[in-house]
Amino acid sequence: MSVPSGPRIITSRFDVADGHTYAGYVRTGGYVALRKAVGSMTRSRCTTK
Repeated sequence: MSVPSGPRIITSRFDVADGHTYAGYVRTGGYVALRKAVGSMTRSRCTTK
């Protein structure tokens, strides 16, 4: 058995068929915090959260 030499990928979406795609990531809750910060929080709240 050989040891992989590439980067190690850590994700909770291995069991999601399209978890590696943008659509799959967003569909499973990806970028929720980013949308909240960009859409409704002030600059000072973003830096304190």
